Amino acid sequence: MTGAGRPYPVEELLTAVRAEILAELRNDAEGAMKVALSKGRLLSQSGGTREYLFECRTWHDSLDSVPVLARPSRSRKAWDPAEASRAPDGTVRLVTKADPGAAREISGVRVFFGSLLRCAPRRAPARYLPGQAPYAGV
Repeated sequence: MTGAGRPYPVEELLTAVRAEILAELRNDAEGAMKVALSKGRLLSQSGGTREYLFECRTWHDSLDSVPVLARPSRSRKAWDPAEASRAPDGTVRLVTKADPGAAREISGVRVFFGSLLRCAPRRAPARYLPGQAPYAGV
């Protein structure tokens, strides 16, 4: 058992999961399927979360109903997790903590494959997490 009362290799697995998620958030995603959003307008803001409505010339159906990442135009910072949904008129509603700045453009929205890994720590059997709430820090 490790110091936290978890059997080997649970702690190592959780560390690897966190590292994979961070790597995906920092990856430039060269060659990945992305869509660009433009002419955004702020619909609402609550805390650090903002809801925007953007124009989108080409939307990929693979982005429907899946967790996505978004990053403002010309940004080299880490991608931010977001929710995107396309309206019948072709506009895209984006809920994110990312700030598109004055230009109100998002250079890319892409699928967030790391979102599947986020559930791993929460799904670890309770017997591996004695006296602890499910891990939510990833």
